[in-house]
Formats: sequence, C-alpha cells, structure tokens
Amino acid sequence: MLSKSTPLSRKDGETFYKTQVELMKQEKKTLQERLEILEKENRELKKSVHELTLAIENGAKGQVGGGYNTQFVFDIDAALDGDTNRIEHSTDNEPSGQEEIRFSCKINLEAHAGAVYCLAFSPCGRFLASGSFDKSVRVWKVENASDRPSVSIHSAHDASIIDLAWSSDSTLAYSGGYDKYVKEWDVASGRSTPLTTFSTSGMVQAIQISRSDNLIYVATTANTITWFDRRAPGGDEESAGVLKNDSNVNTIYLSNDNSTITSGDRLGFIKTWDLRKADTRPTSVTENGPERRPITHVHASPVLRGEDEGRLLAVNSYDNYLRVYSRGERLLGGSPSAMRVQHVLRGHHNRNWPIRSSFYSGKDYRPYRETAGWNSTNAHEADDFEFTTEEEVSEYKKAIGINGSLLLATGSVDGNAYLFDISGGSGTSKLIQVLEGHQGRCYSVDFHPSEPVLASCSADSIVKLWKLSRASSGANS
Repeated sequence: MLSKSTPLSRKDGETFYKTQVELMKQEKKTLQERLEILEKENRELKKSVHELTLAIENGAKGQVGGGYNTQFVFDIDAALDGDTNRIEHSTDNEPSGQEEIRFSCKINLEAHAGAVYCLAFSPCGRFLASGSFDKSVRVWKVENASDRPSVSIHSAHDASIIDLAWSSDSTLAYSGGYDKYVKEWDVASGRSTPLTTFSTSGMVQAIQISRSDNLIYVATTANTITWFDRRAPGGDEESAGVLKNDSNVNTIYLSNDNSTITSGDRLGFIKTWDLRKADTRPTSVTENGPERRPITHVHASPVLRGEDEGRLLAVNSYDNYLRVYSRGERLLGGSPSAMRVQHVLRGHHNRNWPIRSSFYSGKDYRPYRETAGWNSTNAHEADDFEFTTEEEVSEYKKAIGINGSLLLATGSVDGNAYLFDISGGSGTSKLIQVLEGHQGRCYSVDFHPSEPVLASCSADSIVKLWKLSRASSGANS
C-alpha cells in the first residue's frame, strides 16, 4: 500500500525552490562556458580553413611565405550558410600584379584605448579624425605623419562613437555616438568641449554635412533621418526636420547640391529622398540584392570633370559582397529608379558586421562610357573624355597608372583592407591588393581627398596610414 507523501512546509518549500534555482544557475553557467568554448573552436576552425586555403593556393603558384596573394576559392561563411550562388557581375578575384599599384603601411597611429570604428579625412586633406568605442575623438596631422594626435577629446561621448564628419573649411569636426548625440568640435582651437550638441531620439548611425555647413543630417536607429539647422536655436528633434523610414537607417549619403539624400537601411533597401519636396516619401527604392541583406554603408564616387554628382554608388551590406551601382541614367534625367549593379566585389568578409568602404579617383581618371548610363537608344555621343572599349581603358591605365584609375577600398572582418580596381565596365573589377596588418576587424577605410593615401581602422585600436609604394610608369607624375 502506497503511503501519502507528506506536504512540504512553507520553509521547506522555499528551501527546495532556492536549491533548484541555484542548480539552474550552475547549469546555465556551465552551458554558457561550453558555448564560449564551442564558439572559440568554431572561430579557430574558420581561421584554420581560411589559412589552409591560402597556403594551398600560394603553394600552387610557387610562393613561399611573404605575400598574401589570395584567390577567393572558399568562402567558409557562405558555405556554412548554404549560400554559394554566383551573383551577376561578380568575379572570383585574386590580387593581380597587372596594374602594378601597391600600397604599404607607413605609420601606425596608436592613441585609442578601444576599437576604432570610424575615421574621416578633412576636406583639405591635412587632418584625419578617428572615433572609437573608448568614447574619444582624436585628430591627427597627416602631413607630419606623427603617431601622436594633435587634438584629443577623451570623453567626447557617453557611449561608442559611430561616425565622423567635417565642415567644408576643415575647421569643425562632427561626431555621432550611441548616446544619441551629435557634437560639434572646434578643431582649429583644439577645445575639448563641444560648441554645440544635437540630440536625437535614436542612436546615431551616420552623419552628413551640407556644403553650406548649415545643415546636419543624421541617420538613427529610431527609423529616422533627422536634420538640424546650425543657425536655429535648440538642438533637439523638436526644432529639426525628420524623414520617417520603416526600419533603422544605417547609413546616408547627401548629394553635392543638397537636393537629395540616399539611405541604406536594416531591411536592405536603398532609398532616395528629395529634400526639396514636402512629400516625405522616398522618390526611388532599390532592393540591395535578392536577399536584401541589411546595408551598412552607402557613398558615391568622386565627382568628375564638368559633372555635379558621382556616377557610381558603393553599397556595403551583410553578405560578403560590395555592390557598385551605376547611377548614370538617373543622373541624366531618366527613370528615377534606374540604378543598376555594375560591379559585385568579392574576397573581403563582412557578413553580419558593419564594414565601410571608400573611393579613390586618380587625377586623370576618365570613365568608361557605360558608367554614364549610355545605351544604344541614347542620342548622345561619348566625347573624348570617356572610353568606349575595355582596350582603351587598359592602355590608358598602363600609360599613367594610378592617376588613370578608379579604386575602391573596403574593410573586412578578417582584419585586412581590400583594394579593388573598378575603372572598367560591368564585371571587369579586379582585386589588386590585400592590405594586411591589423589584428582585429577592419571596420572602416577612408581615402585622402586628393592623394593616393588610405587610412584604415580596426578593433585592434590602431589606425594605419597606407601610401603608394609602387606604381606603373607615370603613376607618380
């Protein structure tokens, strides 16, 4: 005969409950430790597979040690995700020596105590600003190539700094952080207190400054693009203009004439907004690839002779592809949604990480006709400024080197910066160099406004300056 169990007293019940909670906590801790071990092993496995692939590839080419001459032969992230489909206009790139363009690291800038997430050259090219997860802003004099910053603002924000921008005269710098503030700094005087502070309802993702320096545009996690007029009192969103999006706005690019702003968002849409209209809906919407992976950075190529806007738009997103769109037909007054993919760059790694890129246009660069949106039905004829065949592009670059090239650099999760030549037509892009040196994720790169000088920043807390060390004939003339 079964006996009835004795009911637990209140005291015994509480003791039993506390014991079970402690057991659950211990089990949770054990599982977390095991998960951390597995994640570490997984990272090491990825790294080993990647390094093994490079070793096999380099060995097949008779290379011993030294250079990182990598072919995109095995994408471990894509393999694990089951995403191995080829994208139109993409190429399996390996660093090519054909162009004879090579950069080397000239100096390490070490002053930050945390990961350096963003950097920006001043329009005059004399200064480089860097922002970090250590909440500080540093400003470096490029011409002196000193490893000590000329301006240090140690507690610029109460949270990580996400983006930086400059006034057109290079005297003011702007920083945006996860503390929901944009701050204006007087770089010329070196003051460590902001001139003005602007508050937003969401964490700041990106900043753009109008050419007049009067308007500040801010992308936020509150699904908004907010702009402030520096001449108006206030500094909060009640005194600002707001465009509302349907998801986080991760990045923005302001046109040179301040008439439109292009945004990239968490849902993978590239949108253009006409700032001259009262209508707050976007005038065009483009899906960034078939999977519409979240976009981390958009920016246009440098403006060419006699033009008002850059012809190309570079788009970083969470899928290991850097897409380059031709904006030509739209700029020529065609369909407002006429933006097509011209290059899909592969080789770098930025799946699930916010990585940024930067254009460099040689002083004598002449575009390929396709980049202007020309087609067989267009009544216009290309002038002597544009090339109409790939042979013309190739011969021109051989003659004058980097001065005749259009380059695009991007950061990467593997700690490298990747340098592509996109001077030609669709699908002709080349990975010309992998810049090694960082010991952590390379979050961002930025080219000098006029010289072949590249800055990169990383989770290793270091900013690197890369300068042209080798180029074909005429490149340095």
